[in-house]
Amino acid sequence: MFKKKGEMMVRSFILSFLLFGFSATLGAGERPLSLPFDVKLAGQVPIPAGDVAKLTNPITNDAELEVMVSSTETIFVNFFIADANGHVDNKNSQATEIMLINGSNKAKINQTMSKNGLKVGTYLANIMAQNQTARIVFTIK
Repeated sequence: MFKKKGEMMVRSFILSFLLFGFSATLGAGERPLSLPFDVKLAGQVPIPAGDVAKLTNPITNDAELEVMVSSTETIFVNFFIADANGHVDNKNSQATEIMLINGSNKAKINQTMSKNGLKVGTYLANIMAQNQTARIVFTIK
C-alpha cells in the first residue's frame, strides 16, 4: 500500500507541475505585441488592432498619458503624424514631438521636449518602457 500511495503522490506532483507549466505558458503569450504593458490615454484603454492599438474616441492635446510600469523608470514617447492605421508617411518619418517621463508613470501629452504640443490630427505614439514598445494610434480633436 505504501508503494501505491508514494506512486500516487509522485503522479499528483507531476500532474500539478505540468498543469502549472501549461498555465504559465498560456499567460506569457496573451499580451498583444502593440501593448506589451498597460497604457491609458485620456482615461481610455487602447484596443489592439494588428500592429498597433487604437483609441476609440478623439482626445484633447492636454490629455494624460498613464503607462503602467514602475515610476522609477524613464519612459520615452515619440509622436509621429500618421494615418488611422498608424502608418507614418515618409515625409513625416521623423518624430513630430518627443517626450521623456522621469520619476512618474503619468504625464500630459503637451509636456513634450519642444513645449509645442500636438496639433489637431492623427498620431502614432511609440511608448518605450521596460525594453519594450507600445504603439498607440489616436486623434487629437
